[in-house]
Amino acid sequence: MTTNTAEYARKWSSANREKKAAAAKRYYNSEKGRAARKRYLEENKDAVRASRRKATVKFAKKNPEKVRAWSAEYREAKRIKKEYNDWNNTLIELGYSDLCR
Repeated sequence: MTTNTAEYARKWSSANREKKAAAAKRYYNSEKGRAARKRYLEENKDAVRASRRKATVKFAKKNPEKVRAWSAEYREAKRIKKEYNDWNNTLIELGYSDLCR
């Protein structure tokens, strides 16, 4: 029996599933794994963007309530930030720049 046959590999994979998962996790968290992911992202920017966009659209279709809630939260935070900036600009114009956040 040779060690490189597909049947042997299949048997070994099913018998050592936890060992493979642990090794994959170690590689994923290692410096080498992070570098490989970064390199892949840099080399395939368009494909990664398209796939993320597809996933986002799919998620939005499946979870419209969550998306609406998050969008409302985001809009509210943006509105508050804008109001703070307007208020800070008013304080600066009036000469109270030491009161700005």
